[in-house]
Amino acid sequence: MISVFIDLASGMVVYVIVSLFFGIQFDYRVLGLSIFFAFFPDLDFIPYVLLRRRFKLVSHHIIHFPLMLIPVGAGLVWLVTQSSYLAILFALGVFIHFLHDGSDKTGMYWLWPLMRRPYQLTGRGFVMSAEARRAVFEESRKGADKRSAWDEVTMRMEAVGVKTKAYLLVALLLVLLHAFLF
Repeated sequence: MISVFIDLASGMVVYVIVSLFFGIQFDYRVLGLSIFFAFFPDLDFIPYVLLRRRFKLVSHHIIHFPLMLIPVGAGLVWLVTQSSYLAILFALGVFIHFLHDGSDKTGMYWLWPLMRRPYQLTGRGFVMSAEARRAVFEESRKGADKRSAWDEVTMRMEAVGVKTKAYLLVALLLVLLHAFLF
């Protein structure tokens, strides 16, 4: 799945940049935590797969609301850990996740609860994407009651392109440089 590799690479890049900014040496546990933070918004896929038939759910974007999740999540991380470093890792990891999710044709509710319109991040800035979002969800609704949980996962898989592979390679190199040189 293309977003899996983007999230993985994003978690690594955020870890290296924030660690260097704070002057913190390599720690594989915090690297893993940073990668988890980059995947965090997609944890809503688990209840979606488990409850989609019972509640006729069409989307798993239950917590994909940047204006709410980033400050609340970073605040909770800070309250639990008393660490600005980890709170910033959370905020940036989730923000980068939202950047690539928001460039999808369905867009995101960037300003919810202030505005209830989805916007897609494009090369020209933010574009309202309500019609595209409806069309995609109507298409995914077809046959949803017959799809297995595994079908829900595999239907989201895409070929991994050269740009994604290059991003992952750069992220791995940054982690190695951080681990062995800084």
